[in-house]
Amino acid sequence: MNLDAGLRGQFEKREHKAMRRLQSLGILLFIVGIFSAAPAQDKKLTTVNLGYSAISGSFAPLWVGFDQGLFAKHGIDLKMAYIQGNRVMLSALTAGEIHIYQGGAEGLIRLVSGGGDGIFVATQYNSVNHYVLMTDPSITRLEDLRGKRLALDPTSPTYGYMLKALETVGLKKEDVTFVQFGTVG
Repeated sequence: MNLDAGLRGQFEKREHKAMRRLQSLGILLFIVGIFSAAPAQDKKLTTVNLGYSAISGSFAPLWVGFDQGLFAKHGIDLKMAYIQGNRVMLSALTAGEIHIYQGGAEGLIRLVSGGGDGIFVATQYNSVNHYVLMTDPSITRLEDLRGKRLALDPTSPTYGYMLKALETVGLKKEDVTFVQFGTVG
């Protein structure tokens, strides 16, 4: 009998703890629900200035969210600005003219590695497979670019991607000639 009474006592203690946890969780959810139930329109919206660096399909989630009012629904008055070129974008970020930006990580990496402040939050890509190399028909492999001129914007993420692509076949930056093309940002 003592054994049964002891087990029953332990069970009752565990049951009591579980009930207290459930009650605490219920109270927490109730409080959170009260504060988040008020529509964002009744609250003062927080203004966020966002820069975006390209007009392309990869930015569609940003525009759809804006057009559908998703930012306002969650308390954000989003102000979007198209800013061409990484240098101009990061100057705006550093000066506090924009709070966040959607664009290539390369510029932010350069900023932070040079002592600037910045935080990389997220990326929508885990690979780079949306670039096209347009070239002379006689060039059929990356190795064929040795000694050739490449026209691209050296301030853009494309420049970094091209250096990585050249590196995969043993070419260095010095093996090609880069010609300024595109933004001068």
